[in-house]
Amino acid sequence: MENNSKTYTNNQKDVAKFFAKLLIIWVSWKVILFVLGVESQPLNERFFPWVSTEWEYLNNEVRWIVLDGAEVVLNRFGYTTENSGYLLNIKDNQGIALGNYCLGFQLMYYFIMLVIISPFGSIKKIIASVSGIAITIFLNIFRIAALCWLVVYKPSLMAISHDYIFNVAVLGVLMVFYFFLVRNK
Repeated sequence: MENNSKTYTNNQKDVAKFFAKLLIIWVSWKVILFVLGVESQPLNERFFPWVSTEWEYLNNEVRWIVLDGAEVVLNRFGYTTENSGYLLNIKDNQGIALGNYCLGFQLMYYFIMLVIISPFGSIKKIIASVSGIAITIFLNIFRIAALCWLVVYKPSLMAISHDYIFNVAVLGVLMVFYFFLVRNK
């Protein structure tokens, strides 16, 4: 009986440590954003303008990848699109502006940190992290294409789709992927 009690106590400690690590990951992302600044804040007013410049450059590169990918998807379905590098729309309709916070970096960061604190070998952690980034970008391409389509055909679903449905879907896919990784460790 005492052995079961110790096992139960050890499991409680492990769960508590895991949640403490998750809290640290969440706080670390908030600190990173605080240091990098928000995109509406001029670069010269940020804590480390040279770091923020590189961050904005990375955001712009990923934005191009996502918008170009979404444009390809929409074009494959026969839609004519306009892509300004920040805004994508189906011709003659309102479009989707893709800001820094819509690129999925927060989700990528959380997923990578979750992989890092997991009991995987180094190679598996690297492969899982790269795969998580690729999955997030790939799904974000389809998310943006779908939002452009919704603007035209079902604008009443835009807010709920942008704020909840697509975010939950992307997170759900990443969690299924993580579950697969944990199950096959």
